[in-house]
Amino acid sequence: METFEVIVYCGAKCGGTTLAKTFQNNSYKTLHLHGEKSLGMFSCNVKLSSTIYEIIDNSCKTNKVYIIDSYRTPIERKISAFFQQINNRIDECANLPIDELIKIFNEKYLNQENYHPLNKIMTHYKLNKFERFDFDRGYNIIEKDNKVFIKIRFDDINNWGGILSKIMGKNITVYPENLTKHKKSGTLYNIFKNKYKPPESYINNVIKDEEFKIYNNYKKNTEYIYKWFNISYKTLIGKNGYLFLQNDSGQELKTHCENLCLVKDINLTRYIPYKDNYILVIFPDKCCICKEFLPDGFHPNYRPSFDVYKNFFKNNIIDGHELCKNMEDVYYKTDSHMNLKGTYAVYCYFIEKINLLFSLNVEKRKLIIKKTEVSSLIQLGNGLGDLLWESNLRNQTLLSNSDNFYYCDELPEIYLTYKISDNSSFRIMSLENKTIIDKTTNYIGNFITWPILSSHLIYKKNEGKQNSKCLIFHDSFLLSTLSLYLELFEHVYLSKSAFNKNLIDVINPDYIFEFRIERFLI
Repeated sequence: METFEVIVYCGAKCGGTTLAKTFQNNSYKTLHLHGEKSLGMFSCNVKLSSTIYEIIDNSCKTNKVYIIDSYRTPIERKISAFFQQINNRIDECANLPIDELIKIFNEKYLNQENYHPLNKIMTHYKLNKFERFDFDRGYNIIEKDNKVFIKIRFDDINNWGGILSKIMGKNITVYPENLTKHKKSGTLYNIFKNKYKPPESYINNVIKDEEFKIYNNYKKNTEYIYKWFNISYKTLIGKNGYLFLQNDSGQELKTHCENLCLVKDINLTRYIPYKDNYILVIFPDKCCICKEFLPDGFHPNYRPSFDVYKNFFKNNIIDGHELCKNMEDVYYKTDSHMNLKGTYAVYCYFIEKINLLFSLNVEKRKLIIKKTEVSSLIQLGNGLGDLLWESNLRNQTLLSNSDNFYYCDELPEIYLTYKISDNSSFRIMSLENKTIIDKTTNYIGNFITWPILSSHLIYKKNEGKQNSKCLIFHDSFLLSTLSLYLELFEHVYLSKSAFNKNLIDVINPDYIFEFRIERFLI
């Protein structure tokens, strides 16, 4: 019985012929198989008189035998297999319209089963199949009784030389073979790939494929879905039920993982005239506080935009990341925002900061924060659960929508719960022609909703409070604690916006506070 040092055992059009030629030309006796009785192209002159298991067992009696498989993403592999057949009758197929070829492919090839031969071999030898891929090394490997099982990715074919060299402990030169682009059908193949879009219904076959999830981390997964289906998910599914925001205008993941700075005016000159009575409060991005729950492949190690602002504001900045990085459960799992536990911690530190910095004596409101588990934040009806919204989640499926909801019985809610009346203590104001106009009567009977917040000022006068005037710029992270900030001084203005010079100049506040989520530091 013949023995082999390397057995390339992978599905058709996954780079097996290149692997087999590479190992053979690097002085390893090599066998190429697609299945137990299916010879690969490179070793077509070998006669299989024994089972694959007998060959492996005999080969590893005295020396190691390497059994190697390559994973290839499903659509590319099936297109390549389709053109393997077309190449044999290129004269006939070359005259067919591309749309006709696409129809044939969709009907006969697209829904063929994805075959992963190495899994069956590993099961035979009582080994669990690989459940994760080591993207840092570029390969998976496990050894048992002189049998070394290896899995690599076709997408890394340009790096196979380095990857195989690390595995084998010697320099390996790669010898490409059986590439579709070099065959008679190569031109037609390239035209087909540029034209082809799979049916949208096929997306479920991709995202539910367990092997696809293993050999494509979430970043590669979303890039792949966008490439073929032009669908960009905003919800990124993490670990332990945590969801994250991606593909957003703030580019949160790119900022922290790729050191992307979006600050246009790095000198922040707009703040200079107001710097002495200005405090900037930064809510940390979820991917930095909950980084242990991110999918594999994301490493949020950078804060370039924050560094620019910190350098300018120095002591007049509150870094929510430093405040919350050692706290547990300050973010909702299924929403992009902090929960009340987190936002109240920021509020408490903010009160301490302004009292110290401006020699004030603002009283901190003491709250008892409670927690309850809910089946879905959406069902609460207060605008939470944005990462569960169909527009963000699309057709991705979750094991559970449950989350922890934090609340306080003594804290009056404003957003979506406060109905405006003629004698409301909260006034709906607008800036018109450099004058602040009271628009409250236009909204009597309405709740304070996002459109009202986004296009108006909220003003509150607090009799008996310190006779000062403050203007607060804020974003959605302040929604759960708006009522706390509206109590700070005798005159408080809230503006759902970033820095606005016109408002500052008209209101002429004693203090200016800006609350911003870190991903919107621009």
